[in-house]
Formats: sequence, structure tokens, C-alpha cells
Amino acid sequence: MHVLPSSWQGSVVSVRTVIASAPGKVNLHFGVGSLDFDGYHDVVSVYQALNLRERVTVSRSKDEAWSIAVAGSLGLDQLALVPTDESNLVVKASLLAAELAALDNPRALDIKISKQIPVAGGMAGGSADAAAAFLAAAEKFGLDLSIDALQFQSRRLGADVPFCMHGGTALGIGRGDRLERLALGAELYFVMISSRTGLSTPKVYAELDRQRLQAGLDPHEVASPAHP
Repeated sequence: MHVLPSSWQGSVVSVRTVIASAPGKVNLHFGVGSLDFDGYHDVVSVYQALNLRERVTVSRSKDEAWSIAVAGSLGLDQLALVPTDESNLVVKASLLAAELAALDNPRALDIKISKQIPVAGGMAGGSADAAAAFLAAAEKFGLDLSIDALQFQSRRLGADVPFCMHGGTALGIGRGDRLERLALGAELYFVMISSRTGLSTPKVYAELDRQRLQAGLDPHEVASPAHP
């Protein structure tokens, strides 16, 4: 068994089981600009990593089928919201690692997710799962890339995934995936109160665009958000 922190770098081949973790986040600042024609918005964000971490364990499947098991400190109603089929980002992350390792037919994996971050709460729980799975699968498949290169490739998995690999405090621009480390200079404490219902990120953006249209603004022509 090999355990990887979110700052892991390097590779160890022929490890049977690999464990990696990645943090959730809050946005200390979040400015939303115009809607691009690829469906994404131009944003400026100040990310802050939390001490809530997702932990992902990967091992080779015994029956050659992908499997996902979910557990953790969240309530059963929250855990039930996490998909356990191939629509889960942890599978996409693992397949990306296999692709980068030039494996045409990668062996299926058993993936276990231990969740601490509320689902659909805006704290990047799914992105942290993907980041941890990407790190673990990269190790499992013997992918020899630096942490910076892995972080760059993780942009293909979602806008928040690079920060979940980055951690700390960072300014995010573009889709939020181009990062610049910031020195916060203070230790912050947050009280997080999770709603019984989650919010879909695409639906939140769609509602913002609807309200802008209602106010006479073209979502494609909104000024770029200012840096804090």
C-alpha cells in the first residue's frame, strides 16, 4: 500500500493499492464575467483550501469491471447522491491517467471514496474526488509526470480540479483553472452549514444568465470581472 498526499510527485510502479487525498475549497471571492460560446464563463476567484479532504483508494479490480464504493462521515442521504457508475468523475480521472501513460486497454480499478465534503455544496467535493483519483491512478499506472504537469492535465477534468491538486490559497482566472499562488497571511476558520438540498453548478450559472438577460444584459458581452 502506498499513500500519497495532495502534493505528491513522482511514481512508483507495481504498487497494489494506492491512496491519495485532496482538499475541498471555499471561494473567498468569486466574480463572473461573460458567457463564452463553449458554455463556460470567464471568472476570477480567490480559492481557499479547507482541512476537509476527500480520500480515494484505488486497486486493481479482481473481476475486470470498474467498481466504485462510497463511504465517509456524511449522512446516508448525502452519500446516496454520489454516483457509483462510470459517470463519476473518478472513472474519467483514472482513464485520463491511463491515456497519459499510453495504456490503450487499462485494467479496471476498484475505487473507494471516503467523503467528508458535502455534496453539491459548492466546496468542490466531486472535484477533490477527481483530483485524488487522478493522483492515485497516475501512480497505479506508472505515469511519470511532475505534479505541475499533472495539475495542468487535470484541467480536462473540470475547472476546480487543478485547485484541488494545488491547495493553499490561490487566484484562479479564465475558467478558474489558471492558478497563481497567494500568500494569505492569516489562519481562517469557517462554520459550514450544509443545506438539505444541493445546487447544480450549471443551473446556478444558467440562472445568472437568465437574470442578466432579464436586466437587459447580453451574457456574452458582460465585462470581465475585476481582480480583487
